[in-house]
Amino acid sequence: MKRSTLAANRQRGFAIAYVLIIMILLAMISTSVFAVVAGNLLAVRRAHTRQLALNIAEAGVAKAIYELAHNPSYSGETRTPFNPGEFSIEVIPQAGSRVFSVTSTALLTVGDKEYRRSISAEVRMERIGAQTLGRVIQWIEN
Repeated sequence: MKRSTLAANRQRGFAIAYVLIIMILLAMISTSVFAVVAGNLLAVRRAHTRQLALNIAEAGVAKAIYELAHNPSYSGETRTPFNPGEFSIEVIPQAGSRVFSVTSTALLTVGDKEYRRSISAEVRMERIGAQTLGRVIQWIEN
């Protein structure tokens, strides 16, 4: 009787040890998975913010084309709010042509970090019928 009770207690002890080892392994694996997921989430947020800043800069180029179609002497603007950031536009006409160099710089602040993206575009303004349209000749993301 004593022997079977001792054997049963040993088996319980080994079972507890196995369960503890399995729990430790599962905790290590879940911690590793959590670390990878957190790192990927941070990378995705950064990429999303950079893309959003680029979209804001693109909006600045579109605004410049619109303004040039209505006012050929348009030279740009600074710190124009564009939710959730802002853009600044610089327009430089090329002498003797209807081509303009447009630089749009976006500023997006997220938390304590600032993201800047710029686009430089060469735009040719063309008159088609009663409308003036802008055609992008060259587009460079900075």
